[in-house]
Parts: sequence; C-alpha cells; structure tokens
Amino acid sequence: MQQFSRIQIACADVPQAITEFTQLLGATPCWQGTITEGPVDKSTGDAGLIGVGSKQTYSAAWFYLENTLLELLPAQALNTRTGISGFTLKAESINPVAESFAAGVRCWREYQTAMDTGHSVDVRLAGIFREGVYREPLYRLDQTAANGLRIHITETEFLPLAQDDVETCRIDHIVLRSNDGDACVRLLAEQLGLRLALDQEKPEWGGRMLFFRNGKLTLEVIAPEGGLKAGDYFWGFALKVADMEAEHTRLQEAGVNVSELRNGRKPGTRVATVKSHSGGVPALLVGA
Repeated sequence: MQQFSRIQIACADVPQAITEFTQLLGATPCWQGTITEGPVDKSTGDAGLIGVGSKQTYSAAWFYLENTLLELLPAQALNTRTGISGFTLKAESINPVAESFAAGVRCWREYQTAMDTGHSVDVRLAGIFREGVYREPLYRLDQTAANGLRIHITETEFLPLAQDDVETCRIDHIVLRSNDGDACVRLLAEQLGLRLALDQEKPEWGGRMLFFRNGKLTLEVIAPEGGLKAGDYFWGFALKVADMEAEHTRLQEAGVNVSELRNGRKPGTRVATVKSHSGGVPALLVGA
C-alpha cells in the first residue's frame, strides 16, 4: 500500500458536519456533491471480484489534508453508527492485494461515481474530475472476514504522497479499538502490507498497542487486556499541525471548544483535546 487515500466519517447530518469541519480545519471542502456506489456488472469480465448488492446514491464531501482526504458520508446510507466508519487505501495495483486475500477474505469490485452539485472542484483534484464528475473502481474487502471493518482499496491517486514536514495540517493518526491484536496484525500487516512500526504492552494507556504506518499516517490499534463488549470499532483521530500556538488560537476564535495546551506522550510534543466541531468523533490536536 502507498497511502491512506481517504478516511471516512459517518455523519448524522452531512451539511452540518461540513459546517463544523470547515471551522475545525480552517478550510472549505475540496469537493462536495453526490456519490453513486454499486457493484460492477458481470459483463465487465471481472467475475472473480464481483459482489452482490444494489446501487445507492448519497451526499458526501471531501476535505483535503496533506496526507489524506477526510470524507464525510451519511451514516444512514452506510447503515452504520456515526463516527469513523472506515478507510480507503491506495495501492499501485489491486492484483497483489486480491491474491493476498484469496485464502480467507473475499474482495469485490464496486464503482463510485461522484458528481459535483454546483460547487467548484479544488484545483488539486483537477486530474481526477472531468467536468465535475469522476468514476473510480473500488475494491471492498468482505467486512465480516476483515474483522468487521469497512475497508476499500483503490488504484486512483487523489493526492501526492506527503512530504516530511507538516506545512499546515494533516491526519497524524486514527485510533482503532480491537478485541484481537493478532488478528489486526494478520489483516493490516500481512495481508494489506501496512508497516507494523511498534507493538507493545501499555496497560497504563489501555492495553496492547500496535502502530501501523503508511504514507505519513498511523493507524493506532488499542487491544484492551479484558477485551471489548462489542466488536472492533474506530474511535477517534488526531490532527498534526505545523504551528500549535497559532492553530490553538485560531480554533478558539472560530468558536471551537478546545482544551488548554498540555504536554503530549511523545517527548517534545504538545496536545489539546478538541471538544466540538468534529462530527462527534473524539479528536486531538498534536504539535510541537
């Protein structure tokens, strides 16, 4: 895998979430409109990758960050709870991914067609959209076999890989709470090829902690010793900013409820808890 292409957030009210994230991120959506998603017709010849289901259309919006796109989607259309609902990974080629799942996890192909609804498309996405429309082949992993997670694979490149230094703002990490750390290693590292950067026991921080890195973004997995009452679920995210003082001040002036700055777990960092304008998702601000 080359990078996290998109991080999906399921919202109770997409227009309201757009307003909130515009204030939180200090930027307007790079695209907003409608998405039509559904399985490929068998006449395409992709018989081995075809799933079942019907097409559906729903409203959506993307925010451009330095290392990924933040994608707002309606929770009702996805038939899921509000919060982080999944992610899309960019692969150079789908073939090795499909082969790695042949032994246990089905992979099927869907198309997403996105249409702009009167809003201009960000110039950085000019290579993706043609007259306000784009069509993308997506490969969705079987959710039951993928530890209950909603994961898509795409070959479409939406944005260049992030550089070393944060210029303004990027997603530092997203958090997944899991019943089975070993199952996460098999899925995320062995089958999807994410780099397992660290695996350690930290009872004071919640239990076993695993960090999977890809494209300047970390997927942090917390596996409590006593397990979870329900299945695996995404919990929250952290935004990494270049100028912590300036961003903290901007958020306060924008009406975002944010805590005072404090020292982070990583030496040399400071953090602040974001208490509003994040679609109900626990969020953290990270910087020097």
